[in-house]
Amino acid sequence: MSSPVHNSTRQARLRRRIVTIPGMFLVTALLLLLLIPVLLIGGIIDIRYRRPLSTVRLILFTLWWLVVETFGLIGAFVLWAYFRPFKRLTNQRSIRAHTGIQRTWIQALVTAARLFLGLKVKVEGDSLENKIGPFIILARHGSQGDALLIAAMLGRLRIRPRVIMKKELLQDPCFDIFGNRLRNYFVDRDTVDNFEEVASIGQLAAEMKPDEATLIFPEGTRFSIPKLKKSIISLEETAPSRVKSAKNLRSVLPIRSPGILAVLENAPEADLVFVNHVGVNQFRSIKDIWRNTPLPTDLHFKITFLPRSEAPNSASQDELISFIDSRWEEIDDWVVTNQQSLS
Repeated sequence: MSSPVHNSTRQARLRRRIVTIPGMFLVTALLLLLLIPVLLIGGIIDIRYRRPLSTVRLILFTLWWLVVETFGLIGAFVLWAYFRPFKRLTNQRSIRAHTGIQRTWIQALVTAARLFLGLKVKVEGDSLENKIGPFIILARHGSQGDALLIAAMLGRLRIRPRVIMKKELLQDPCFDIFGNRLRNYFVDRDTVDNFEEVASIGQLAAEMKPDEATLIFPEGTRFSIPKLKKSIISLEETAPSRVKSAKNLRSVLPIRSPGILAVLENAPEADLVFVNHVGVNQFRSIKDIWRNTPLPTDLHFKITFLPRSEAPNSASQDELISFIDSRWEEIDDWVVTNQQSLS
């Protein structure tokens, strides 16, 4: 279960879900009822702007997403009704059942992206198929959907992810319910109590089983040139030794070290997996997706597996961060090279 702080308290969940769950059912019903006229309007827009059914595709993807969410919520209620008596909601049978529905939900959304948005995924690098966890996955944050896509890849390998996500995703009721019933953490990036956030992030990685992985996005947010400049200025004040490495970056942000250190310290046995990707990082809004549907390029992932024995000891924090900074420079080089090949 996620840590019972700020947005995960019983009162906060109740206030949020009173709005989001009925809203989800209402919007789904309205779109189903008005689907034909909405599709006709979408078709007219596509003809007007000479789009290859971009609007129609997005409408169908949205409907699929809403229907999948609706079935996910129904499944969550059934599991709650079955496991909540006698406080069985946190036992292993419940966790496995919730994980199964979450995995199906994620795969259904990825399938919709393939069918309606033209998503194509290419993966290179190391395979995790014959490796035994637990794992710590350090992923480049390039788009809104990369957490879902990485979780889908892990799901096919029957690896259960513990994900560190931004709290804004709690407005999605399925993220909210399944995210709180399973081991995940919704981070408040604007908090003034950074100590509590870091401690909760570290706690998430503790006591992982061999089929589990903690997924963290070390940059904390998506890349932009102003964010990179701001990060370098911040490092000049807080960690001058890291500035040289940060100035070498062109397409990724420097890692935020406190959360990484907390995760590594609480999971000393976990191997490291670096996940990089290019292909959709320029899509920052619905308008961007509309302009690029069907997606013109593959979403290209690279996976690099690193046994924990090859990384510095967690007790040597400066050496460990320097080591990860070096890996992040390699990730940046790969992004620059592969983005140029997509141009």
